Amino acid sequence: MRNGLNLGPVEMPEWKMMQQVSKSKDLELLLQHVCTKWANTFKIFNRIGKDSRLDNCFFPKLILFRSRCFHCIFANQTSAMNEIIWSLKPFHELGPHELYDILRLRSEVFVVEQQCIFLDMDNKDQVCHHLQGRLNDELIVSVRIVPPGIAYDEPSIGRVVGSPRHRGIGAGKALMKKAIEETIRLYGEVPIKIGAQLYLKKFYEEQGFVQCSETYMEDDIPHIKMLRNT
Repeated sequence: MRNGLNLGPVEMPEWKMMQQVSKSKDLELLLQHVCTKWANTFKIFNRIGKDSRLDNCFFPKLILFRSRCFHCIFANQTSAMNEIIWSLKPFHELGPHELYDILRLRSEVFVVEQQCIFLDMDNKDQVCHHLQGRLNDELIVSVRIVPPGIAYDEPSIGRVVGSPRHRGIGAGKALMKKAIEETIRLYGEVPIKIGAQLYLKKFYEEQGFVQCSETYMEDDIPHIKMLRNT
């Protein structure tokens, strides 16, 4: 079962977080935090408050540094998560555009980014529920919820994937939280089993999963099986 968010480090440095910023009453506090944290590294324009027009602004906004070499966009993660639109559908209810978006995102990450030649469409999608998370009408995260008896005796969460263009905003954690909730809603308070890429072990442990197998190779990528008990 390929679960490859390809998050890299789970926590990205703030200055690398190129994120979409949405209106929030907490933006001023966020900017103050960022400016304070990096005051020893960058000299921020004294005009930042005026340039940002915090009272009536359009987002995303650029924070201007004196060197004018860096343009960083910092997001309010809570606002971004609130804007994700979730949709759970069985395979037969997916529209052609939805199915295309799902398969394209999986191919973009699992085949192209991870440089792994494998057959993604394994004839299990047809019996699964597919959870989509969209931001501004763009699919940014997706999983399939696999019924008991297909991949394992337990229900499973597979094909966990996140868009490379929307990493570092907490979408992966939000996706797994939602996927677990929907799996329990579909199949009750039962254990959930997954096959996870080894480097994401800590990420899945944070979602309540524990390792329950030795490391094994799947498509030349180290994997482990993990179980989440109720």
